[in-house]
Amino acid sequence: EDPLKPTEEEIGWAKAIKSLVEANKKLKNLSDLEYLHHAIVAKDNVKKAMKRIERMEAFKLKYGIEGDGNYQHGCQVIEQFLIQQPNAITGIGIDSKGRYVCSMDYKMFLPKSVKTDQDWNVLMAGLFYIFQALQPNVSAIRHGCVWLCECRGMGWKNFSLEIEKRSAEFYSDAYPMRIKEMGLLDPHGILHAVYKIIKVFLSQKIKDVVCMEKKEKYFETRPGLYPNEILPSSLGGTITEQQFVQTYQSFLKERYETVANFNL
Repeated sequence: EDPLKPTEEEIGWAKAIKSLVEANKKLKNLSDLEYLHHAIVAKDNVKKAMKRIERMEAFKLKYGIEGDGNYQHGCQVIEQFLIQQPNAITGIGIDSKGRYVCSMDYKMFLPKSVKTDQDWNVLMAGLFYIFQALQPNVSAIRHGCVWLCECRGMGWKNFSLEIEKRSAEFYSDAYPMRIKEMGLLDPHGILHAVYKIIKVFLSQKIKDVVCMEKKEKYFETRPGLYPNEILPSSLGGTITEQQFVQTYQSFLKERYETVANFNL
């Protein structure tokens, strides 16, 4: 069985979702890959998929994303995101289970850089395109993704209730993604306080995959899971900034090639 091809069951779910969207005059039609993407994550829960589609349409309208987005716009927006939030996203790659992994450094995230509507567009559309890069093909959508967040050194200057609220509403309730694990590494008092605030915005599924652990223990209990070349130096890896850019661009390119070539 080809892991890059959908099953008959998945195609059936996707076609059911597509029929409902096409019959709903309030919703824009999606690409066939988007229908499949929603179907794989929601499975036979078409009602849940439709709610996500409605939320995603509102999100895209708010933050200037046309349709499913495109490769050129994605590269442009992520580049702007990395200028707005330098060194906040630090690594990307695939783990030994086939899950797509993204690393970030919480202390480098600066909410004060988000002031204008354009700043918000860069931040939220940037997040959308990073998610797109983490879901470039059918196998990636099935396997889901992992977020590793270095929390050592973070303070209240790195926290914004409004940013956490909007971000959580996006990845918890709108974007179809199986988040397999959210590792909050080297947690301390401020992080525990922050998490207590933001967990009211999170779905139970997200809460269930949050793991707060010392960095050393986290990696010791998962030997061989994360290759060094996908992790930043702060997490014991070797990925360089140039390799990070090349990797997310190649993943994003694959996503939009899959969109162009896939038909239900």
